[in-house]
Amino acid sequence: RILVCNKMRQHCCYNPDDFLKGPKPLLCSKIKTMEWLPRKIILLMVTAAFVALNSSLSPSTAEMAGSSAGAHQQSSTTQPDENFEIHSSAQQETAAQRAVNGSYNDHSEQDEKNCRAETASDNRSRSTRIEPQSSEINHIEESSSAAWNSWEFDILQQSKEDLVDIIEQLFAHYKFCEKFDIPDTTLRNFIVAVQEHMPDNPYHNFHHVASVVHFSFLTLSVCDGADRYLTDRDVFIVLFSALIHDLNHPGNDNAFEVKSQSQLALKYNNVSVLENYSIDSAFELMDEDMALNVFQNFVGDDLEYIKNSVRDAVLYTDMSKHFELLNKVGHLADKVPVNRTMIEEDEAARQLLIKFIVHVSDISNPGLPFELHSPWSHRISDEFSQQVNKERQRGLEVTAMMDGMDNEFTKASAQVGFIRTFALPCFEIMALLFPGTSSILKDCVHNANIWQGIVDH
Repeated sequence: RILVCNKMRQHCCYNPDDFLKGPKPLLCSKIKTMEWLPRKIILLMVTAAFVALNSSLSPSTAEMAGSSAGAHQQSSTTQPDENFEIHSSAQQETAAQRAVNGSYNDHSEQDEKNCRAETASDNRSRSTRIEPQSSEINHIEESSSAAWNSWEFDILQQSKEDLVDIIEQLFAHYKFCEKFDIPDTTLRNFIVAVQEHMPDNPYHNFHHVASVVHFSFLTLSVCDGADRYLTDRDVFIVLFSALIHDLNHPGNDNAFEVKSQSQLALKYNNVSVLENYSIDSAFELMDEDMALNVFQNFVGDDLEYIKNSVRDAVLYTDMSKHFELLNKVGHLADKVPVNRTMIEEDEAARQLLIKFIVHVSDISNPGLPFELHSPWSHRISDEFSQQVNKERQRGLEVTAMMDGMDNEFTKASAQVGFIRTFALPCFEIMALLFPGTSSILKDCVHNANIWQGIVDH
């Protein structure tokens, strides 16, 4: 269940103990038979209804309504009408189901293979086009470049130095330095500065930053990817926001900052504390050192647009904004198959897409193959345990969802809850918007079943 605490309404958390209450089976039967898809769609529509009623509800009442919608997703066992429609045609209605079964958006199995073949071919050509723009750039072997053009690239096996090089090449793929007159050394210096300002937390560290940039890049560039909807400036905003979204992260969540009455919480009035801190940290780095100022040649409306868009994108990595964002993008996904040019011509729609890509990339590891996803799950569990220890040392209320992570049952239960509540709905919409990402949805379903098996046994 999603618990919205009256004391900290900005903090959205999941209690594994509550999730385990109620009838079984939970995920295992519903995911395998795909009967759970319509129910999640109903959740999106119910959430939309609550958002629409916000104007007539008091703030506390609206939040309780959102909490009820989250609880309904976890506890409802009523089977929905199988003929329930969310799109304008029966063909669109089953799109997410086709993604899990191995085809998508009217692609046959062979079409899917052709799409992957085109992507691989395009990636090979990209590798040859991504030329370092300075002799000072450390070169990566061509085989490595081909490797990071895959969802199965293992970020955790790379050194920090190699990740700096890879991130630079991901930016270079779109020729941002040339298009926006960014000195090549400035971009590299800024990436290095981000690496130096990322603490060695178990989870929120430079490897996590690199994984978010990498996932964002693939979402943009894979076959039928997001970059076809966006301007060059928008694509730059996506990758830059992914790069800075957790800058100077202290290794605890916003709720910890609030209940410990930290200086950051006071500074940002208890609202999206760490996200605001990361944004300000990035802008301060550039303001204080021209050698790091990636924005130095943006002026006027361009500069204002980029800074505002980056701020919005990073703020929407705050999990308290998850359902609001998911509801809005869900409506967008319904329209895209009907009129794809709608996003290209609508700045607000592109802004929404930017936020969604960065947010999904931030919580993307459940969509990786299990052998890549599992180490990340252990890392976040370790970081949760560290926060619980700090809370006990300071005499603060312990965050229930983070407690007991040394127990495999609790850890697996937390993963099931997170995937079911947050990750899967995102990947369903993502597969609708960008058919080339449908393998992510399949891996996420597979990972949920593995964790559920641990819970059941």
